[in-house]
Amino acid sequence: MAEHALVLSIIRSGIDRCIAVAPTCGSVCFKAKAFACVLMLSLFSLACGGDDAPEMYQPNKKDAESTDNRKDGGDYRPREDASAEPDSNIDSNDGIVATEDSFTVDVSGDDLFNDARGYCLAVYANDFVLAYQNHVPATDCRTRIDFLSFSSFGPIPKTETAVNKEFFCSVAKEPAVVYAGDAWTMAWSDTRSSETDSPEYEPNLYTLTLGSQEPFTEIAGDGLFEQNAVLIQVNSTALLAWISERVSAGNERKRSIRTRLLGAANSGENIVVPEEDNRMPEGLVAAPIGKTNAVIGWIDRSAANTGVFVLPLDGDGSAKEAPYQLTAFDATSMDIAAGDTANAAVYSVNIDGTRQVRLHLLSGIGGQAEIKDERKLVTPPEQGLDASIVYWGANGFLVVYRSFRGSDTDSAMIRLLVIDLGIDWNPDELEPRDIAPAALGGGRTTARLANDGTLAVTWLDSVSTEEKSLNLRRLH
Repeated sequence: MAEHALVLSIIRSGIDRCIAVAPTCGSVCFKAKAFACVLMLSLFSLACGGDDAPEMYQPNKKDAESTDNRKDGGDYRPREDASAEPDSNIDSNDGIVATEDSFTVDVSGDDLFNDARGYCLAVYANDFVLAYQNHVPATDCRTRIDFLSFSSFGPIPKTETAVNKEFFCSVAKEPAVVYAGDAWTMAWSDTRSSETDSPEYEPNLYTLTLGSQEPFTEIAGDGLFEQNAVLIQVNSTALLAWISERVSAGNERKRSIRTRLLGAANSGENIVVPEEDNRMPEGLVAAPIGKTNAVIGWIDRSAANTGVFVLPLDGDGSAKEAPYQLTAFDATSMDIAAGDTANAAVYSVNIDGTRQVRLHLLSGIGGQAEIKDERKLVTPPEQGLDASIVYWGANGFLVVYRSFRGSDTDSAMIRLLVIDLGIDWNPDELEPRDIAPAALGGGRTTARLANDGTLAVTWLDSVSTEEKSLNLRRLH
């Protein structure tokens, strides 16, 4: 087996510890170079060739000592498969080699832009797609959806328009993207079937294959609003989940969560959270569990069910169990990550006037779910918003969030945490790594990890309606 190892973090302690990602085994591999060479090679072989990887070393403890990146005990070498020499952006504090590409698009003046759902970042193997809502200034009633596709290495290309290439007076918004069935599929909300041009009425869901000339497929629900679409791959098929809303005769808002397998024969619509539950879900997210199951999560604003919830799904999109509540605190965003051996949810909550980031390990999702204790990631004096999470192998996860201190707008930063749920730690023992300066306000961060260890992060900076930008960073 050829090893394509990317050193993601250099851990400081009395011995050198390094964590490498081996794309052929799909898990995190560990080296303990202070032990005998034979033991080191044995552990590496076990992690890459066996079913059980050793537990992750403690990558966040402040008692670790920093070393430089080395390969086979020699001087640091760039990745052998890199298309170009990396730049000198090497963080000496944590050892991450960050050959960083960036993308920023100005979305200022677009009062139709959904700060939380106006963009979507997706990954498959070593390829990424970023789709986002854009505005056509000449027409108040029209937006379009643009996208760019890029790989772990090489230049980030120019954007393309996927929806409303020609003049059409509709509001296209809230894109979701997934790779399934050998193609990239996108879903979004659109008012094109409405009897009015107003962006406030009757958006339905539509799907398309990016790069295809095929017509759009309409997912016409019976609600007044079909919105907040998310897409994941289950059984090599795109599974769509979304929030449907209607307004009753008494002007009461009723919401449900629905799912559907796209392109599957005889695939009907599943109502996994019915209106009768009297919930008010928003911020819907989803993750595949293995190849045959899934889990969705949302923030609930109803009087009886305030907080963050998750719901396990079967491969056909039907509900396996009743929803589980993770926290009753007021939440502003959430995300879910699932892997070979661990699943977790991360969310930003408002506690006593401070913004904090917390995490739950979800054990047994896909079988009988077991919700572990809540763990703190970001606590005062630091505050955190808009958290996103990706699985990193074994018990490891990467969490990206918007950090700030008090009302100091100059302190806002997009930060990365490397965490190991296999050990105990306190929030003040974690060592965040800065990715980029940010605005204090904006939309959720989204992190996605490629098979080769490339991390892509996107977020919205919003100073005001008149000053917004969508940002992308690619880290190796």
